[in-house]
Amino acid sequence: NVLYNHFEFYYNEFGEFGTRVTNVDYDPSWEYNDPYDDHATHVTGTIIAKGDDPAAKGMAPYATAVSYNWSGDSSEVLDEVENNGLLISNHSYGTSVDIAVGLGYEWLMGKYSDDSQLWDIIHFNNPFYLQVTSAGNDGTVNYSGASYNGYDKLTRSTVSKNNLVVANAQDPGISTSGELTALNINSSSSQGPTDDGRIKPDITGNGTSLYSPIDTDIDAYQRKTGTSMSSPNVAGSVLLLQQYYNSLNSSFMKSATLKGLVCHTADDNLNGNGPDPIYGWGLLNVKKSAETILDAFNNNAILSEHTLEDSVVFTSTFSVSSGSPLSATICWTDPAGFPQGSSNPNNTTPVLVNDLDIVVTGPDGTNYYPWMLNPSSPLYAIKGNNIVDNIENIDIDTPSSGTYTITVSNKGQLTNGYPVINPNYEEVQNFSLIVTGSNLSLGTPNLDVSSLQVWPNPAKEMLHFKFASTSNANCLVQLVDLQGRTVYTKNMLGGTAVIQGQLNTSNYAKGVYILSLKQGSKNTFKKVIIQ
Repeated sequence: NVLYNHFEFYYNEFGEFGTRVTNVDYDPSWEYNDPYDDHATHVTGTIIAKGDDPAAKGMAPYATAVSYNWSGDSSEVLDEVENNGLLISNHSYGTSVDIAVGLGYEWLMGKYSDDSQLWDIIHFNNPFYLQVTSAGNDGTVNYSGASYNGYDKLTRSTVSKNNLVVANAQDPGISTSGELTALNINSSSSQGPTDDGRIKPDITGNGTSLYSPIDTDIDAYQRKTGTSMSSPNVAGSVLLLQQYYNSLNSSFMKSATLKGLVCHTADDNLNGNGPDPIYGWGLLNVKKSAETILDAFNNNAILSEHTLEDSVVFTSTFSVSSGSPLSATICWTDPAGFPQGSSNPNNTTPVLVNDLDIVVTGPDGTNYYPWMLNPSSPLYAIKGNNIVDNIENIDIDTPSSGTYTITVSNKGQLTNGYPVINPNYEEVQNFSLIVTGSNLSLGTPNLDVSSLQVWPNPAKEMLHFKFASTSNANCLVQLVDLQGRTVYTKNMLGGTAVIQGQLNTSNYAKGVYILSLKQGSKNTFKKVIIQ
C-alpha cells in the first residue's frame, strides 16, 4: 500500500480535499502493523507526486492513482478499464531469474507463457489500454540454458506482445535543447530478447537514483534505482501524451498508436544501429513524441489509425523535399498467441498471429524495409522481412527528394478469433501508422481494390486479372515478392474501359506476392498467393 497521506499526494499544500491516492487492497486492521510500503510509495510518487519538494515532482503531478498489490492484477486491471476508463497501468514487479532458476523454471526465461497470453488478450479486447511494466533487475545475473549468454532474462508479462516493457537507463545526458548527449544502460537492467526473437524490452526510461516519497513519514524521501523506477517514469510520461493528444483531438489514442509513437520517437543509444535487446527502441523522448502529435495535428506528420482487411493492401503517398531523416512505423495490437510450454526451451517459433508488413518505396523505385533482430544472432538489428514483431519501423537516413509510397500488407490470413472459435470472426487487423520527416507533403491514403479482380487466388499455373481503367494512360503491371523483388513486369496500353490480362505463375516460387497496377497517379494493389 501507498502512504496515501504523504504531502506529495494531497490535492494542495494544506491537505484540503484529501489525497489523490486510493489504496484498494487495504485492511484497517493493518494500521498497527505498518501496512504501507516504501516501494509502492516511491513508485506512485514518481508518477503523480505534486512537487511539494520540487526535486521529487512526478511525471503527471495532477493525476490520481488507484493502488493495488500485485495479487489478482489482471482482474483488477479489467475492472478499472471497464468501470473507470483506465488508460495506463504501471507494474513494478515480476519474477526474477534467481527465483525462476531456483524453482527449476529456466525454460520460462524469454518464453511466451500463459501469463504473456493473458495480458495480450486483455490488450486485444481493450484497445485503448496499455500496461507499462518493468523489465527486471537481473542484468548482471547469468544462468545455464539462456538462448544467448548474458541475455534472455524476461519472464511472464514482460514477454507479452502488446504491452510496453521498460529498461533502466543510467541517468542519461540531455542538452538544454533537449538533445541526447549520453546514454548508458544501468548494469542491473534485464535484457531480452524473447525466445522468438522479438525486440524486448520495448523502451528505456531513467530509473537510476530517482528521488521520490517513501513511507517512513509524510515528508520522507529517498533515492532508489531499478526498472521499478524507470517503469513509473515512463507510465506517467505516456499518460501526459494521452492528455495532450486528447486536448488537440478530443479523443484518446489507441494503445498501439501510443506504443508505436513512443518507440518511433525514442532516441537510439547513439550508435545508429537500430533497436536491440538491451535498450529496445531507445530512450523515451516525450518532447519528440509531443512534437509529433502536434505535427500530425497540423498535417506535417502522420499519426493515424486504420483497419487492414485480409488480402487488401493499404497504401499512402507523401513527398519529401529535403535530405533530413525519414521514419515510418506501424504498430498493432496483435491477437494473443499460443502459450509455449516447457518441453521446448528457447523455442524460436513466432508467436505473432497477424503478420503485417510495411515497405516504403522511394522515388527511384528503391524499397526500404523495417528493422528486425538478426535471427542468427538477435543481439543486434538488421533490416529485412520481420516475421515476429508487432511494431515495424523503417528509417531512411538521407532520403532523396520526391514522392514516397508506404505499403502495408499481411502474410497469411488475418484473424481476430484466438483462442476460441469466435462467432464475430473477422479477417481484419487494426493498425497505427506514424511517419515523420522534414518538409513532408502528405497525400491521401489509398485503399481501393474494388476495381481489381484477380482469379484464381491462390494460383497454381495461371493468374488472371481485370482492372477498371481510370484514365487513357498506359498501365504498368508488376508482380513483386515480399523481399521487394519485381519478378514480372508488363506495360499494357491504355485507352480502353477495362484492362485485363494473365500471367503464367508456374515458374515462380510458392509464396505470397503483391500484384501492382499503376495507371497515371493511381496505384492499385492485391495480395496473391502462388501455390
